[in-house]
Amino acid sequence: MNTVINGPIMSIEFPEHLDTDFSDLLQTKAKDWLAANVELYAFNFNKTVSCKPTTYRFLLSVTQQIRKAGRGLVSHNLNFDLGQQFKMAGISDALNVTADFEAYLKKTTGSKKSGLDVQMINPFLEATLMTLEGQANTKCEAQKPQLINLDDKSRSDDIAIAGVISLNTEQFSGSITLAFPETVFLKIYESMCGEVVEKINEEIEDAAGELLNIIYGSAKTKLNEQCNYKLAPALPTILSGEKIKIRQTTYQKIIVLPFKTDFGLFRVEISFDP
Repeated sequence: MNTVINGPIMSIEFPEHLDTDFSDLLQTKAKDWLAANVELYAFNFNKTVSCKPTTYRFLLSVTQQIRKAGRGLVSHNLNFDLGQQFKMAGISDALNVTADFEAYLKKTTGSKKSGLDVQMINPFLEATLMTLEGQANTKCEAQKPQLINLDDKSRSDDIAIAGVISLNTEQFSGSITLAFPETVFLKIYESMCGEVVEKINEEIEDAAGELLNIIYGSAKTKLNEQCNYKLAPALPTILSGEKIKIRQTTYQKIIVLPFKTDFGLFRVEISFDP
């Protein structure tokens, strides 16, 4: 199966015969596809001339994984017989079959940008790396971005301090959250201020707010200049406590940017509603 990534779209060309070998390959390839930072998967059946019914459940399984990850899916270039076969089997809707792929893309890309746009992610990623190294003397390494499932917007983990800033523009509303486990941020604070602190206190909270302010300010400048989003200055809200539950209740898209340091992991969450 040939795959080509063009911006936010991954085009996947299916083989001539969809059979048992195809089903086995599909399960393996699906993991690689989902790891890619794309918004839309385009199944291209241009070469496909036959499809065994035993492959249906594997095709449906992949479509479910794609939708659970919050991505889009469209299928195109089906010949008449294959199109009729999928209709009779009741899987056309699941595969989102379209007769006019170009028209579908125009309709999709003509809508408002989603929060998964790479233009939105990269400025925050770059700002976090620069801020932690420049302001807190802490080198960190960006890990693979993660998309939180739309039905999994509340997580409990070892986060003990977090800063949140609301994002509001004509194009979208949302928030950016900077979240740390206690041991990680205490070490970062020590590296930042040269002071050993055993527990989170007001000074620690102020330091977290300062870092988030700098990250937001840097990313805001780039987004306003490059995308004309007109993000306004904003002050962070700081939360602290044992095992904070970070809950996203209104936003359609939630990207988690994990970062690795010598002290452990922390993360930035970016949430958006068009």
